[in-house]
Amino acid sequence: MTIGNGGDNIGVYIPLFASSYVIQIITILIIFAVLIAVWLLVSNKLTTHPLIAKGLEKYSSHRSSNCLDLAWNLYH
Repeated sequence: MTIGNGGDNIGVYIPLFASSYVIQIITILIIFAVLIAVWLLVSNKLTTHPLIAKGLEKYSSHRSSNCLDLAWNLYH
């Protein structure tokens, strides 16, 4: 699934980076990192909001929670 969904990204980013100057690549990477940080901040704020957290706890399964815990522990 991931490989299939990432094919369009490869088709876009390889030509983009191949035809860019170093300063352009650095700019793209900085913008990407900043937007990832914003995305993580927003998702953290949303999932810790009391109403949303209550709904997530109600409808989440222990299996998905355990998978997320495992992934967190592997990378941190």
